[in-house]
Amino acid sequence: MRLIAALLTILLAVGCDSKPPPPAQRMPVQPPTAPPPPKVGAREAAEGILARAEQERSSALYNQAAEKFGEAIAANSTDAAAYEGRALARWRMSLARGAADPAVAEDLKAAEGRPKAAAIKALVRLVDGARSRGGWDPLPGRILGAALARAFPESAAFPSDLGMMCARSEAVVKEIREGLARAPDWPFAAAVHAALEGKTVPAPGREGLLQILMAAGKPTAEATAALEKALSDCPEQGLLMQAQAQFLAADGRFDDAVRRSVVAPMSLLKAAAHVAAGKPAQALEILEKEGDSPFARALRCVALLQTNTEASLAELDKHLETTPIPWLRFERGVRRLAAGNKEGALEDLRAAAPQGGATSAAWLGFALWHFQDLDAAAAELAKTAELKPGPDLAAVIHETAGYILMAKGEDDPGVDRLVKALETKPTRELFLRLAGLLRADRRWKGLKALAMVMIPRTPTDQAVWTSKAEACFWLKEHEEAAETVAFAMGQGVDAREMLRWRGHALEDLGRFQEAHDAWDRLAALQPHSGEGLAHRAWMKTKLARWEEAKADAEQGIAKGLGGWSMAVARFALAAVCAHGAATDESAEDRAAQREGAFEHLKQAVKSGAVEPSDLKLEGAFAPFKDSAEWKEVLEAAAKKQGELKDEAKKSGSMGLWMDSSAGKVEVTATYRKSAGRKAGIVPGDVILELDGKRIIETGDVSGRMSGRNPGDTVKVKFERELRPGLKMKLERELTLGSRAVIDE
Repeated sequence: MRLIAALLTILLAVGCDSKPPPPAQRMPVQPPTAPPPPKVGAREAAEGILARAEQERSSALYNQAAEKFGEAIAANSTDAAAYEGRALARWRMSLARGAADPAVAEDLKAAEGRPKAAAIKALVRLVDGARSRGGWDPLPGRILGAALARAFPESAAFPSDLGMMCARSEAVVKEIREGLARAPDWPFAAAVHAALEGKTVPAPGREGLLQILMAAGKPTAEATAALEKALSDCPEQGLLMQAQAQFLAADGRFDDAVRRSVVAPMSLLKAAAHVAAGKPAQALEILEKEGDSPFARALRCVALLQTNTEASLAELDKHLETTPIPWLRFERGVRRLAAGNKEGALEDLRAAAPQGGATSAAWLGFALWHFQDLDAAAAELAKTAELKPGPDLAAVIHETAGYILMAKGEDDPGVDRLVKALETKPTRELFLRLAGLLRADRRWKGLKALAMVMIPRTPTDQAVWTSKAEACFWLKEHEEAAETVAFAMGQGVDAREMLRWRGHALEDLGRFQEAHDAWDRLAALQPHSGEGLAHRAWMKTKLARWEEAKADAEQGIAKGLGGWSMAVARFALAAVCAHGAATDESAEDRAAQREGAFEHLKQAVKSGAVEPSDLKLEGAFAPFKDSAEWKEVLEAAAKKQGELKDEAKKSGSMGLWMDSSAGKVEVTATYRKSAGRKAGIVPGDVILELDGKRIIETGDVSGRMSGRNPGDTVKVKFERELRPGLKMKLERELTLGSRAVIDE
């Protein structure tokens, strides 16, 4: 029955649908379902990102890692590993910026006890310490030395171990090494540890810190080149540029250093640059915000010295004992000297003297001289010869020793020391200063010696050749005087100031035509002066060219003459009257001419420039021999000289030559035996006051001195330059001398 039913079912299905039935569908076999992966925690994800960042040295990845570690910490605030990871990521980013991140220290505190955290802490201490101490060892000492040398060149004379002073202490270095050793499986920490121990460092690769440690001991050019190359491959751009800047500053290239670190500034480096540039206010403003490292303390001391006020020097006292730089004590002594603090200056300079070689010994001598302890000053300066001072310092020592000797009345050895000063440092400035002094003092041998030092060095300097010609003339070396001028003129030297000495010399040699030619040339070179005309007129009388002589003399007087030139013009006119052809030969005309001659001679005598010995009965005046009129002229000359000497004896004088053409009353020379010289006033000193009254020009001095007698006293306040940019004010009480003594 079951079979029949099945057949019926099939038949019914076929009858209802002619299509064949579809084949049976096979169901696909499903693979077994894998269990879902375990959920990754935020810290584990952050560690993965950090690992990639360390491999790729990507700042973006370090930032992502830090954020992811932050999520982990938010989920579990006691996760020390997360704090450690974030500290490393943040520290790496701080290296790229070139600025410390205070948050790193907070993370490391939370990760305390973990070995890698200890190594990171050591690295942070290493890098931040380099910034706070002024740079990577051994650069801070070199940077400080370069800044000091720029601000105060004298500091180079003091053998201070600035590198040792600025270096990390051994205890700190030991602690850093111990921290790094806590993470022996971290290759970077191991490499830094090796570098700090002076061991061979494996290839630094893209690690900027290792590149810096390897470059630290190299010369600047080599080091900066290596760091420049590292910049193209290492992400620690800020750190590397700061290191380059430190190398540049160590070489004294502070402007370049500041420019190099503009992206990642270093405050202490800027402060050092300000000190080097002489900008203490800017330096002190920066240093107020910095720590108290030896580097910062030293810069602060230097900036306080540069400020050079009473308050800044008082502030300096607070730091001096904790800043072991001998030069600072010396420099404070110099500043105290400038302030007139005798006891303080001598105390500091005596303390510094054994440590600064010739420089400190010499400055102690200078200070004693400024304070007028001449014997002690001379003794200290004498010691410097054994200390082998450099030429600049040696020249100042010789010059000062010369002034000391001359103040004590030992003129000849004093002049010798002045000449030695110029031989040691043959500069035009020093020559002009010393030449003015010796010319006023009539030290002709010394003046000639100065000129002979300078001629080979400045062969076209008319002041040098003129000094030699003048000195030779007064030494009665007339032939050499004339030849000196001729030779200089042949070299193209300006002859306007020296031709007079050739004219005088040739006249004394009796070579009147050549003398005439010299004065003729001077007259052409100085058309507004009557000097050349007056002397040319006198020479024409020697050549019996009477009419020409008369015209020259009259033109010279019309142009304005004084002193000896006026007397010479009158001599010429007197000679013309005595010998010139008369309009006729009558006795009356001859008498008139004779009377005119004596009138001109009397006018010459009235000038005060004519000594009786200048009136010689020869040549043009020979016909006046034994005449009463000639005797009257001689007596008038003697009387005039006597009057001048009596007046000089009654006139009190400081014995100073001064010039106010530069807007200040500067001493250019002192006379021998004068009150000014005995008081130690020297060329270059600037007169400020007389008896408390301000002095602006030389006329003020004349007004204040009018009516003063020998033996009177006057208080002189003056300013003296100790070195460029540093001056001191001095005051002396002078007992005035007689001008007659000075004029002898």
